[in-house]
Amino acid sequence: METIKRNMNDYIVSLNNFDLIDNPIYDLKILSMWINDMQPHEYNPPHVHHDRTGWSTVMFLKVPNFINDLKHKHKFRDGSLGFCLPNDDVKFFEPEVGHFYIFEASHMHFVFPYKTNDKDPTRRSMSFNFIIDK
Repeated sequence: METIKRNMNDYIVSLNNFDLIDNPIYDLKILSMWINDMQPHEYNPPHVHHDRTGWSTVMFLKVPNFINDLKHKHKFRDGSLGFCLPNDDVKFFEPEVGHFYIFEASHMHFVFPYKTNDKDPTRRSMSFNFIIDK
């Protein structure tokens, strides 16, 4: 948990352009936390978090092997985490165990469905919302 808190603090510091040598330690308050266990063909539609206040996170804890059965490789986005950009574009991230994403709670994001042949097909992620507790 201390590593996660340091990552959260570093993110806030980088937003404020503080010198990391003298970075302040913020009192970060986790507002809610949950685990997503998703099965093949399940997805999360585009959404924002916590009344668009503070920050949100996603950490992938378990990721099955995805099947790419599409003819055009550039169209394969199964299982990807997507962030909607201001220019109506989308930035995709393929989930990998241990990858940790921190973003503003107002940032629209979603998760694509996936296919797998793994015996345990669960894709597991941990998410939480946090604010700076002043």
